[in-house]
Amino acid sequence: MKLFWEYLKSILIAVIAALIFRSFFFEAYKIPSSSMTPTLMIGDYLFVSKYSYGYSKHSFPIALDRIKGRFFAKQPERGDIIVFKSPHADDDRYYIKRLVGLPGDKIQVRNAVVFINDIAVERKKVGIYHPLYKDEPQGIFDCYEERLPNGVRYNTLDANFRFHNEFPDQTAVYHVPQGYYFMMGDHRNRSVDSRFLSDMGFIPEENLVGKAQILFWTRDFSFWKIVTQFKLDRLFNRLTNDNTLHLSQ
Repeated sequence: MKLFWEYLKSILIAVIAALIFRSFFFEAYKIPSSSMTPTLMIGDYLFVSKYSYGYSKHSFPIALDRIKGRFFAKQPERGDIIVFKSPHADDDRYYIKRLVGLPGDKIQVRNAVVFINDIAVERKKVGIYHPLYKDEPQGIFDCYEERLPNGVRYNTLDANFRFHNEFPDQTAVYHVPQGYYFMMGDHRNRSVDSRFLSDMGFIPEENLVGKAQILFWTRDFSFWKIVTQFKLDRLFNRLTNDNTLHLSQ
């Protein structure tokens, strides 16, 4: 009997330690969609730091609705890749997008170019992207390198063929309220994000869960395509302020 209780105690300690680690330090997430392609792909696994922006009720595996606001709050930076809880009360899902607009910003998309406070985000075409997986949107997409005002660089995708009209290249002007953020996916033709006010809209500060830090594994892939198109250094890759990729021209 003593051996049983010692075993049970060890399991309990391990569970508590895992919950503490997941709540306050790092948690692993799997990418379920193509909205952040080419930076993050379907089936990618990454570590998200829970301490980067402080903690709220959404930071913990168990819902703690009595917690209001954030404690140990830290401000995210433009260009961060962020996991956040849906802003809709009837939606329990978590999303991952790139932070484009800060509180007080004015955001607009004109001819597929993002404008922040009436200044165009630097953007240049760097190649083309061919989908690696059958469950990705098929077709050839133009790949662009964007550079935000704070110097963060990353790649985005835009269809060079007629795509669904619900992903607009022209938008109204969005005024980001205080305490909220404007998020966008890197795959501009496959991301439901803050451009869609009724579907997602602005993200409250309280809903931020953590910052994507390390891409540590991806699902089964075509080895040849990884070598020729993305290179093997994509695995165990730290998601820094420069996540541009080398794609075919």
